[in-house]
Amino acid sequence: MGDGTKIDNLVMVGHNVRIGRDCLLCAHSGVAGSAELGDRVVLGGKAGVADHARIGSDVLLAAASGVSGTVPPRSIMMGTPALKRDDFYRLTVALRRLPRWMERMGGQG
Repeated sequence: MGDGTKIDNLVMVGHNVRIGRDCLLCAHSGVAGSAELGDRVVLGGKAGVADHARIGSDVLLAAASGVSGTVPPRSIMMGTPALKRDDFYRLTVALRRLPRWMERMGGQG
C-alpha cells in the first residue's frame, strides 16, 4: 500500500493486492486478490474490483460500480460492469427511452 492511501471502514482488500499512493477506498468497497490499483485511485462506496484487475492512476470508480478487467489511467467509471462515464450516461438515457421507442414501434411498452 502506497504512502497517503486511506482505507475507510468495512473495506475488504484481498491477498497480494497492490495499492498505489494517495488512494481512497471508501466504505464497503472491496478489492479482490492480485488486483493492482495505480496512484490516486478513488473507489466509491460499495465499489468492487475483481481479482487480477488492473486500474491505472487517477481513476475514479463511482459508488456501487464493479470492474473486472483493465481500466486506463485518468478514467471515470460507473456501473456494473463499469463503463466510461460518457458511455454509461448514453446507455442510461437510451434505456430510459426504450419503453417509448417500443410503443412507437407497436410493441408492448
